[in-house]
Amino acid sequence: MQFTIPGIDNYTNPATLTKPQELAAWINELPYANQQGTVQLLHKMLAQINRHPELIPERYQLMLLLLQPFQQVICTVIEKCQGREGENYLNNERAFDPTIEQTITEMAYGFKHLINNIQSDEDRPPSTEVFANVIYHTIDLLSLNLLFSYSRYKKTSQTIWREINQLHELATRYDLCDIGITTDDTATSPSSIKQAFTRIALIVLLDPFRLKRGEVWHAYHYLSSHAHLVRLGPWRALAEGNTEGCFQLKYGSL
Repeated sequence: MQFTIPGIDNYTNPATLTKPQELAAWINELPYANQQGTVQLLHKMLAQINRHPELIPERYQLMLLLLQPFQQVICTVIEKCQGREGENYLNNERAFDPTIEQTITEMAYGFKHLINNIQSDEDRPPSTEVFANVIYHTIDLLSLNLLFSYSRYKKTSQTIWREINQLHELATRYDLCDIGITTDDTATSPSSIKQAFTRIALIVLLDPFRLKRGEVWHAYHYLSSHAHLVRLGPWRALAEGNTEGCFQLKYGSL
């Protein structure tokens, strides 16, 4: 089960940072007061790393480092989308930098590189915690791609939803769905792959293109703290007896 990643460059870019110590120093120098500038620099570095032609043994550490500035930026953007001026923000090409969506895609590529590597290197299986963490963040990033499309009423890619389903299937196969994963926004209440998948599946069930501008972000925020209440399982097992509140998901049709 291989996931989509960009093709590699046919040359080695000397500006590409592939050592955690060097990348950490670069991150410390990012112009955080200039959100647009930070996003553009993150996007450029991610694109270089994702297309680097040589082996990157410490890719996982690089992605964890890049998550920190990325989450700081994306939280600010989502707050703007949820605010009273969210509609104007999303419609204003000068205010909303489309590079943020491209950066989300590059972040997802970085984690999909790891998943592909993990599956191809059967002789060196990763720790359960690492594999679960990588799958969780990939689902979360692909979900963000969908959310920005929904909130801007743009056509979504079927590839994204298909890969979210494949990631959930992969996690189920390795019994990773319920492993607790602590993230910056759930510091005291660990999330899980199951919750990440449930959250975006419920958003899809809402028929998000019929929501008002900004409402999809409020729904996603609400589900972030309530997705654990949902039970996932085979339809026959869940639908026995009282079917009130049961929804049948057909992966290929969502």
